[in-house]
Amino acid sequence: MDTQSTKIQLLTRKVKSPNFIYSSIFFLFIAIVVVLFFLSTNFIVTNINKIFSPTDSGTTQALDLNGYELVAKRLGFSFSTTTSSTLLTSKEAASQNTAISTPLKTSLSIRILNSTTVVGSASALSKQLEAAGFSKANTGNQKKIASTTTIQLKDSAKFYAETLRNIVKNTYPNTSIIDAPAGTTSDVTIVIGKQ
Repeated sequence: MDTQSTKIQLLTRKVKSPNFIYSSIFFLFIAIVVVLFFLSTNFIVTNINKIFSPTDSGTTQALDLNGYELVAKRLGFSFSTTTSSTLLTSKEAASQNTAISTPLKTSLSIRILNSTTVVGSASALSKQLEAAGFSKANTGNQKKIASTTTIQLKDSAKFYAETLRNIVKNTYPNTSIIDAPAGTTSDVTIVIGKQ
């Protein structure tokens, strides 16, 4: 027995405590990396499933491409969207095409002309549009007095026709929407009339 105990004592003297510390730190590090790997893959899979799986209402959650495009523009990155080659129903395809080709509210050029004698009408309407998320409008006066308020839209702004009409109708109830005349430089031109 003495020889076995002396062998054990000799072995324990050869093994120094730093060897145990370094190897245990190494195994602890490996365990942390493995746990983080499984947690991150679970997080990624869960979020991908949320985006591409139908919700209880039967619709899928869509990525906000307009938001990504706005951030990309502000950071100076080029941003382009590509269409998917998957088969979609006609309703899904129409909504996808609308989302991709829709200009941002902040990218529209807006001009507001006051044709009335009420000072500050154009700037007041400009502030209402800014509060709704549109870009700051250029304001001015028009010498020819218009009987009603009209919103002249280029094709690039027609997606927001009803939104613009609802905002303008709060102040000018008899607002009408017409196509912008040829040569108009602004996407949206609003002429404030008597009504």
